[in-house]
Amino acid sequence: MPTKRTRSKPEPDFNQLAHHQIKTLTDPREEESRPAASEISRVMAKLGRRGGKIGGARRAAGMTDKQRSKAASLAAKARWANHANASAQKRDIGAI
Repeated sequence: MPTKRTRSKPEPDFNQLAHHQIKTLTDPREEESRPAASEISRVMAKLGRRGGKIGGARRAAGMTDKQRSKAASLAAKARWANHANASAQKRDIGAI
């Protein structure tokens, strides 16, 4: 059975090598400018808001009336639970 011959890549031409070397030595490297952390944070917050607005509407569109009602009541309970906890903490702080 004949053996497979692997092709080796042809060696680059001497002129191509010289061109590449001169180009890398003479062209200044452009430093990758990285945005500041505050800029990254601002952009990510904007993307999150946009996705959140779309996601909630899309989620509600796929729910039945009963499911939407249940989700709304759970959300209201969670909001009022946070409100009650905050009120209790304010009372406790005032008693000190």
